[in-house]
Amino acid sequence: MSNGSRRVTIRDIAEEAGVSEATVSLALSGKGRISDKTRRLVWDVARSLDYRPNAAARSLALKRHYEVGHVEAGSTPIMRPGDWEFVDIDELLGLVEAELAQRKYEGYKTAAVEVRASQVMEQPTIDALEALMMEMEALEIDLDFPYEEPSELNAIRARSNLPEEKVPYAFNVSDFACSILGGWLGRTIGCVLGKPLENGLTKAQIVEYLKMADSFPLNDYVPEIIPVSDECRLNPFRGNSTLGRVDGAPADDDLDYTILNLHILEEYGMGVTTEQIATEWLNHLPFFNTYTAERVAYTNLVKGLRPPHTAHFRNPWREQIGAQIRGDCFGWACPGDPELATELAFRDARLTHTRNGIYGEMYVSALTAMAPIEKNAERLIRTALRYVPAQSRFAEAVQNVMKWANSHGSWEETFELIDAAYGHYGPIHVLNNACVVTMALLYSEGNFDQGLRIAVTSGWDTDCNAATVGAALGTMLGADAIPYKWIEPLQDTIFSNLAHFSRVSISDLAQRTFRVAEKRFSALTQDREESARHPSVIEA
Repeated sequence: MSNGSRRVTIRDIAEEAGVSEATVSLALSGKGRISDKTRRLVWDVARSLDYRPNAAARSLALKRHYEVGHVEAGSTPIMRPGDWEFVDIDELLGLVEAELAQRKYEGYKTAAVEVRASQVMEQPTIDALEALMMEMEALEIDLDFPYEEPSELNAIRARSNLPEEKVPYAFNVSDFACSILGGWLGRTIGCVLGKPLENGLTKAQIVEYLKMADSFPLNDYVPEIIPVSDECRLNPFRGNSTLGRVDGAPADDDLDYTILNLHILEEYGMGVTTEQIATEWLNHLPFFNTYTAERVAYTNLVKGLRPPHTAHFRNPWREQIGAQIRGDCFGWACPGDPELATELAFRDARLTHTRNGIYGEMYVSALTAMAPIEKNAERLIRTALRYVPAQSRFAEAVQNVMKWANSHGSWEETFELIDAAYGHYGPIHVLNNACVVTMALLYSEGNFDQGLRIAVTSGWDTDCNAATVGAALGTMLGADAIPYKWIEPLQDTIFSNLAHFSRVSISDLAQRTFRVAEKRFSALTQDREESARHPSVIEA
């Protein structure tokens, strides 16, 4: 491709490589979850086109200071366009493209701004791109948009099919302890199992790799083949997560957030606020171990914004999977009480996400809250879905999966329908990955191995989905039902990137979680005559 004297842009690279401009931006900056193969492709094309970042643009990073006071929910953010700092113009280009796509998903009227965006992209400047961002932030929802997707708890509750009254559930204390340990083991095993294949691989590529490794269908940790084709290359950051090399669970954000949320509940109890959660992030969570929406929210916190604006401001990843992976512990702390579990999940999710991004965490927390009691996967899913707005894209997607699963005999057939309907969202969006979680639970038939096998083989965010499915099934079935082949290599150990929690015991985490739940139980049952007559039974 010849560009004459015109400077090569990321649009040129994107067209030549056959990927989006946002993907090019992420590959060149070294950020984001994209496959090693795609990153190499982008760099090869960039070199072939003699791409050179705009040095003048790099020097335009703005350094204005501002003051941040108390920000009320629903008020206008104090940060202004000039307060945001970009490494270079390409980063801003990627942000504009991602924000435009997100606004379309959310039902905003984007037609006019799309025309202007196509013109600006021809000869982009920081001022023109900033103007586009401001224009998108002022857009209105199309009146024909068929969904209702609020981001505030009262509005979410008003649009959900909540039970008219709480149903008292009774279960044995020792069984509950086994459920919590099963949940922690399930999340850990699922995360480790899916980690090697978290590399942007499709379902077909994963199946091809597993067949080459003589491990299809998957029934143990993923074997490592050396050498392997570029089309089936494993996650370069997999650590000790492959068969024969697992020696404790390697550090992963899918485990870090669960550990951190347990600590938060221990420190603040059931009344924890989003602001307190944010404080614990800053105290324990390394910035470079955050991704997409979490990294934006973290940056916004450091710059002085407060929740919920940390989730809204310049955050086009606000409906991706990051919050959905953080909900398990809130359910474990509130067994039999999905209403409280989902409220805690909401307080956590609103730090980083909006709309369906929030609903994903609420859904998962409801699953793990009810899993010690409800042993039927379809009934469990229907119960959890009652805490999500009924007219949301999230609710529609989960309902579609249940409908497809009831009319198709194999999970592979159902996955094809999921891929056709939601595959366009990309590998780390909450909607398509929530569909995989739902599908894996439905087709697991109460079998731990089968649920994890489906979650991993489906592709997309393999470690996130397998961790969530493992947590739900482990909680439902209990630790005693998890095969020893999964447990033994973990050596009762999780390594973590969190400050002060670099190496933790899985059994200790389960015991600590039990104590959090037990403390709440004690407060609930203190004056109940029922507890005196049945001391071995706790009502939630």
